[in-house]
Amino acid sequence: MDGMLVLLEAVRAIHEVVRDKIIGSCERFAEEELARVVADGSGDTIYAVDRLSEELLVELFEQHVACFAPVILIAEGI
Repeated sequence: MDGMLVLLEAVRAIHEVVRDKIIGSCERFAEEELARVVADGSGDTIYAVDRLSEELLVELFEQHVACFAPVILIAEGI
């Protein structure tokens, strides 16, 4: 069970970092800029706000989760 708690703590920490980045971006950029479509594929529209967190999300999972547990990260746009 300790492994599950470590995983939960890591995911929560990742959530906080991504949330803070998005909130900061919302304070710095105009709503129209964040709502701009940057990719429109088969059944999935990617907005500028989505791109803000995608690379960060992968990087944080590599640093804080994959180092102790094998994971497959599934997310829209990635």
